Parts: sequence; structure tokens; C-alpha cells
Amino acid sequence: MSNIVKINEIKKEPKSHIGFLGFLLVVAIICFFLLSPIFDIKTIEVEGNETVSKNYIVSASDILYGENILRMNKFAVMDKINSIPNIESCSINRIWPNCIVITVKEKQPVAKVKFYGSNLLITEDGIVVEVVTDEENLDFLSLEGITVQEVVVGKFVNCNEEEKFKRYLEVLKKMKENDMLNGVIKISDKSGVLVYYQNGHIVYFGDNANLQRKIEWLKSVWKKEENPAYIDLHDLEHVITKPVWGMDVENE
Repeated sequence: MSNIVKINEIKKEPKSHIGFLGFLLVVAIICFFLLSPIFDIKTIEVEGNETVSKNYIVSASDILYGENILRMNKFAVMDKINSIPNIESCSINRIWPNCIVITVKEKQPVAKVKFYGSNLLITEDGIVVEVVTDEENLDFLSLEGITVQEVVVGKFVNCNEEEKFKRYLEVLKKMKENDMLNGVIKISDKSGVLVYYQNGHIVYFGDNANLQRKIEWLKSVWKKEENPAYIDLHDLEHVITKPVWGMDVENE
């Protein structure tokens, strides 16, 4: 009987040794990856950037050259890069053994604001993306009546008419969401927001109350008005359309 016990014990010993050796092998591999200088970050590449410099993105990421590629917190790095005002989104890829590739998508300008002899290209959130001195081929709608005080690329437009500017942005974003920005040449203000289209349509929103409903009304009216028209949406119960010809819209 005792012999049987000994035989069982002898059979178990090799399995335990194999398991222990396997564990040691895994630990050794992990230590190799974490401690070997082969896996220290030597190259950081940035793709997709146009207006934000590579150096700025790398600096904001807090990735350190010489840091182990596995120890880098990918999600923390993405959060830091996404906090850059001009960046809409980013992704991080590890290229073994020692390269990091940062791919960014920048926020695109949708409008321009005059600043002395220049134009500020801004996103739908009012962030300055670029300052352009040459107006030629600037295919962006213009936000009128805004007096810019200070220009900082990557920051919200600093202007005297901040409340008006925010109303413009609210209308602009809603119209973009509803695919109604195509053909808009400028947004102005006269006791309410006025939107001018290239085809001659002028849309008066009044204040920004019930903005989504006004957009829906505009869609329904738009299909009926082939000729240039002044579309008054400030009173949703009595939407009015009039010919633009000869009309002093600024006094409406």
C-alpha cells in the first residue's frame, strides 16, 4: 500500500517542476520586455497633423524617449493629446520594438472672422485654427460684425461681441448637423441672426429660441422657394417668405 503512495508521488513531481519552470519562463520573458533597453522608446512619429506641429503634439503627450514601450500608458497619452484645442481625436500605436506612432485628426475650420487685414479660420466651436492674410480662394462662410481683440491660435476667439459670436456658433453648428450649411456665404446680425446663401436666400432666425424647430421649418420652406427669397423664421406660427429684390434686409 505504501508503495502505491510513493509511485503517485513520483508521478506528480515532474508536473510540478514543469509548472514551476513554465512560471519562471513567463516571469523571465516579462522582465526581458520591461527591462531590456531594446524596448526603450527611440522614435515618436506623428501622422495626420497639418496646423499643429509634431513637437507640440509630442510635448503634450508626455511620452518620454527612453521610456519602456510597454510601460507607456496609452489611454493617458490619448487623453492629453485630445486636450489640445485643435485636435478632434487621436490614436496611439506601438511599433515594435521601440517606436510610437501618434495619428491625429485635426478640427477643421468652417468659418472665417475678419481681423484687420487678416482672416481667422475657426472651427464650429469658435477655436482659431489659422490666421490667413491672403483672402484669395478662402472658401469659408464669413461671420460678420465681430471685433476681435486678441488672436491666439488654438484658443476661443477673444472678441467684444461674445454673446453675438456664441449665437452665430449655435446657429452654425445646428445648420451643419442638419446639412443646411452648403452654400452659406455669411452670417450677420440685425436684432437677430441673419444667414445669407449664395443662391440669394436670406434666412432670419431672430433669437435662437426653438432653433431646431426653425431649422426643420427652413427645410420645408426651402423646397418651395426656388427663386431668391427672404425667409423669416422668428415667428414659427407665421413663417413669412418674401422676394429679396429691392428689400433692405438690414432694416427688417
